[in-house]
Amino acid sequence: MRVFVIVLFCFLIICAVAVSFSKNLLNSILIYMSFSLIMSMVWMAFQSPDLAITEAAVGAGVTTLLFFGCFKKIGAIKDEEVDSMDELEVDTVSGYEPYYLGDMLMYHIDEGAVYEEQNADKKKGGEKK
Repeated sequence: MRVFVIVLFCFLIICAVAVSFSKNLLNSILIYMSFSLIMSMVWMAFQSPDLAITEAAVGAGVTTLLFFGCFKKIGAIKDEEVDSMDELEVDTVSGYEPYYLGDMLMYHIDEGAVYEEQNADKKKGGEKK
């Protein structure tokens, strides 16, 4: 078990150095995510499952999505870098536009379409009366 923890610490050091020297933001985010996952395994090795679950959920999950969203929003990551998965056929629901964030399919609410749909419903309701 001690050797396993030492190997994990070596991987943590490698991740920390790699993210410092990485010039590509997308690679930096992925390295940070792997750092959090390795740290979660370290917490499990230290028999702290509550910290391991928190590190995996917050460090590797939520924070990584926030980084992707923030960098995508400010234009630091191009669409070609983020859209690594094949184009999927997606049915759009009225008012929702699909877009890809990393390897996840997200939906953006188009307020104009929702407003138009609500007005159309009101007009139909007014005609029936």
